Amino acid sequence: MHLTSSYSVEFRNSLGTVKNTVLLYRKAVEYLITPVRDHYEELEKISGSNYQQQFIEHLVHSTKNHKAVYDFDKEFYKFPS
Repeated sequence: MHLTSSYSVEFRNSLGTVKNTVLLYRKAVEYLITPVRDHYEELEKISGSNYQQQFIEHLVHSTKNHKAVYDFDKEFYKFPS
């Protein structure tokens, strides 16, 4: 037996929430342009988009053992990779 379920959601008076999310996303993308631009030559030498993504994450996310070059985490607290 195969069951399929679906539902729809209507946004009522909450487009402001979606708009705020889009604005935050755009700010984060705008912030990431600088590290990508500044390290573009290094990125070009890395083959594979996953490795390029890891390189950029390393530039902008600090860990216990690594201090990020750009403080993305301070600007966008708990923002996912």
